[in-house]
Amino acid sequence: MLEPYSSTEKVRRETLFSTATGTAFLRISEFLGFTRPLVFEEEAWRKAMQLSFYNARGTPGVVFAFLEAAFSPWIRESTYTGTATSSNEITISSGSCQLDGRFARVGGDLLFVSHYTSNKLVFHDFGNTVFKAANFTISEQYEVQILPFLIREENCIYTLYLDESVLRVPATYVRDHLGDADEYVGGDFSNLLLSNIFLFDILSETLGERQNLHGDLAIYFGVENFQGLFLVVLEELLAAGIIERIIPFKWCEESPPLYNDLSAIQSTGTYNPNASFNVAPTRI
Repeated sequence: MLEPYSSTEKVRRETLFSTATGTAFLRISEFLGFTRPLVFEEEAWRKAMQLSFYNARGTPGVVFAFLEAAFSPWIRESTYTGTATSSNEITISSGSCQLDGRFARVGGDLLFVSHYTSNKLVFHDFGNTVFKAANFTISEQYEVQILPFLIREENCIYTLYLDESVLRVPATYVRDHLGDADEYVGGDFSNLLLSNIFLFDILSETLGERQNLHGDLAIYFGVENFQGLFLVVLEELLAAGIIERIIPFKWCEESPPLYNDLSAIQSTGTYNPNASFNVAPTRI
């Protein structure tokens, strides 16, 4: 017969990041330097932490594994099933130019989608140190997981190109610049995206004059660069001296986004951009 956990066992499990849940997990992840933004699933963040803790930090493979695990909720929404029509082509039921130039996980191997055309994903048939060459068995069925990011390492700079739709928020929540700080004193902050909502750590230089005001600090999304989401975490993962950057990247202008925006995840309960508001909106 199954016995309930004793009080001592419950406390012990709350101190281990592999078993802690809810507030206990948030507390542990923050203590270890891997504060979980609340829009990320707890289990996805736990797996990402496990992959980094028990492997060699500062190596490209570990950083990539962390990112892939953390973004697994989004990857679920960009997973397709199709049939191989050649050694480097898979036919799927539908797609768009949003699938052009993407990392993809197929059968456990990391591949690269060259482009999408006529319901076909065309993969590179050559490999390198990052991804393998496509070599499918014709007529066999495959599951294709499209990743929401690309990476670039050059001159001691680690750049993460993150799908723009992952960071998308309603325009009314974001201001391109601060303007006059006095207008916010005692005013309405409802049109600002606040840092504590997503547990972001924002560098002071991104705050402008707003850093001199009291209360929550607003997040500002630059046109080309977004500094905040993973900077602190990447600093823990990358080798000393490596500079990290996160750049929102728009894959395609002509088709709908692949992923739900940050504000809609909590109100729809899903990462699917086509979901309706099926749950009551709540504060995170």
